[in-house]
Amino acid sequence: DGTVAVEIDTSVAKAIHGDLDHQYSITAEVVDQSRRTIVGAGSVTVARKPFKVFAWVNRGYYRTGDVIHASFAARTLDSKPVTGTGKLELFKISYEQKPGAGGKVVPTPVETSLEKWDLDPNAEGRAEQQIKAAAPGQYRLSYRVTDAAEHEIEGGYLFTVVGQGFDGAAFRFNDIELVPDAREYRPGEK
Repeated sequence: DGTVAVEIDTSVAKAIHGDLDHQYSITAEVVDQSRRTIVGAGSVTVARKPFKVFAWVNRGYYRTGDVIHASFAARTLDSKPVTGTGKLELFKISYEQKPGAGGKVVPTPVETSLEKWDLDPNAEGRAEQQIKAAAPGQYRLSYRVTDAAEHEIEGGYLFTVVGQGFDGAAFRFNDIELVPDAREYRPGEK
């Protein structure tokens, strides 16, 4: 019937690059009975997870009283939307002093759940939620999506709320962080 099965061993790629998604390109050259060479090509994508959940907010940081516009998207590796059920949770991050390597006391992040929402992705795999920035601090949004096959995947986003008396000294940041006040800029904007 003109078909042929070809087995591709991916164990070496998994051993070397097991923390990455893979794409395999396959090219077939077939010579028919009239000696014409026909070439066909295709590709196969192999994902580590069945889909990913992306989370983002409309600004880099907020002031107390601001409204946070949080957005979420669940997508397969080939950018197809994922539907199912979704759970959104807001955590406040604080730090406890705990012994670290060599007995040295280091600040260790601790998350406290503040609020939860049932938030299912729509037909395009997207969801949105508005949250009021009530108090200064560091926060994390956790969005978990469960698809029809019962795969549960989490996406998250860290953000900061500044307010009266906030100097950031009680929180852990990278040595240098660039945090924009908007998601996009037009030419000439600052």
